[in-house]
Amino acid sequence: MNKLSRRIIGAIPVLLGISFLIFLLMHIAPGDPVSLLLGDDATPADIERTRHEWGLDRPLIVQYWDFLTRAVTGDFGKSLKFNEPVAVTLPRLRIAQVQPLSNVPTRPN
Repeated sequence: MNKLSRRIIGAIPVLLGISFLIFLLMHIAPGDPVSLLLGDDATPADIERTRHEWGLDRPLIVQYWDFLTRAVTGDFGKSLKFNEPVAVTLPRLRIAQVQPLSNVPTRPN
């Protein structure tokens, strides 16, 4: 096996570890995303129904496995903020963040 393929194979556990840590941090962060989205007027039944629809009532490892299997196919879910697929939102946000830097004057040599 050549050096490049060994590095690619060696990167897989690192990527899985990082993705799991980020996934875990998102779940232990304070605040319930369903309650925040639905607001103070939401009934307990509304919150429970939405948690079930989003799969947040399932065990954490099952949620992570579902995330991984979808991510491998390019499905990163739906953005709650923009109400569209994340795969559509990310490129547009990246362009919006990089463009202002193009107007920064460079220092003369």
